[in-house]
Amino acid sequence: MKLASPVVRLLAVVGATSLLFLALEGVSHLWLAHLASPEAFARYASVHQWQERTGGEQRFSKHVYLGMYPTPGFESGNDRHDARGFRGREIEVPKPEGQFRIVCAGGSTTYGSDVDDFRVSYPDQLEAVLHERGYTNVRTVNSGCPFWSSTESLLDLVTRVLDLEPDLLIVYHGVNDVRWRFVWPPEAYRGDNSGAVLAPPNVRVPPFYEQSTLIRALLVRAGAIQPQIIFERTIVKPAPTLYADRFFGQFGRGTYPEPPFDEVSVMRMLDANPPSFFQRNLELMATSAHHRGARTVLATFAYYPNFGKAPHTASPEYQRALREANEATLAAAAASGASAFDFAARFPADRSLFTDGIHLRPKGNRVKAELFADFLIEHGLIPRP
Repeated sequence: MKLASPVVRLLAVVGATSLLFLALEGVSHLWLAHLASPEAFARYASVHQWQERTGGEQRFSKHVYLGMYPTPGFESGNDRHDARGFRGREIEVPKPEGQFRIVCAGGSTTYGSDVDDFRVSYPDQLEAVLHERGYTNVRTVNSGCPFWSSTESLLDLVTRVLDLEPDLLIVYHGVNDVRWRFVWPPEAYRGDNSGAVLAPPNVRVPPFYEQSTLIRALLVRAGAIQPQIIFERTIVKPAPTLYADRFFGQFGRGTYPEPPFDEVSVMRMLDANPPSFFQRNLELMATSAHHRGARTVLATFAYYPNFGKAPHTASPEYQRALREANEATLAAAAASGASAFDFAARFPADRSLFTDGIHLRPKGNRVKAELFADFLIEHGLIPRP
């Protein structure tokens, strides 16, 4: 019997491998489309797949000063943004006579990224709790936005929020500002965060190999690439001096410290990059609000430590940085005359309240709202009904 030539054998191997890949690709695509949880779909889907499932809805849009913000007029199911891009019902301007307006500023933990109904976010829950307690003249505004740090919230305050005539400003920040400290060399640590993020080109086309659902999912799972739909790939672009994503990947794989951290550890980065810009931003928010007749509450950031393998709760580096952020929050309140609420010390250490150690489930948002209501009432920060 004559043996097949090397070329024929090679073609047979290539053909069999191709058929296996196509079969696995088909299975991966069917799993993602029909069986994957919403969380898994968001992690592994392409931008095109995401737009197909959501009907092309754009929850967030680019902004000339803020990078991104909630899309004005967005609606989806029980969720909506008002005409100015604040999550929730329409906000009346000028403010109705007799209304006491509270603006809640922050990132995704204020916006309420893990709930799909604006009424379940903590700012709206805060209004509901205060109404239940008789403070029916209170109106809350959700000025939070995922990915925002105190820098974006400061800009948002002076460019959009003060136009709403707030009587009280609540600032809840921490974890997003930690990310901007993961830069090296120290000269890249700047108040405008330009050492951490860059403005992306208008169109960002993923590499060709990410068109494959199988390859994309494997690379995301291995920490080699980030999900396509996250803000770092759609709205902003990481600067080459930002090392947060490399740390996340290595920590998730259990390989930290691989290069470059074998030479410069994250702890060394934190030593060199203290939360001074964070504290300055909080002080400026409080003094800017005071200048326009509004009082400010600066609240410390709560999280559940060791929530699985999530680096923003389980890693000693992030735990240290969050403690330092909370210390800076209290220092900013003392320096600016704002009211300091050590929320992190009051919030229950109950894993069931969290989705990922930082974001809250609906019942967590309710507890958060009740604690803030307690603080506002106890310290006389809202007028008696």
